[in-house]
Amino acid sequence: MEILTAELEQDFTGCGAGNPRFHILHLRRKLGHSEERPIIKTCKGIGYYLVPGTLRLTDDSSTT
Repeated sequence: MEILTAELEQDFTGCGAGNPRFHILHLRRKLGHSEERPIIKTCKGIGYYLVPGTLRLTDDSSTT
């Protein structure tokens, strides 16, 4: 988490993009997170985690 935070602190835009919560919010939107279908959960004092079984990762490299 320290590495991620260090990278995010380099907010050259000044719009708050250096906050990890900002990035998690956008990930949740892109992944279709909702109260009915949670994908990324927050564990207070620990951080964030993906809810098991909510995402299906595929390897599209074989379709070239």
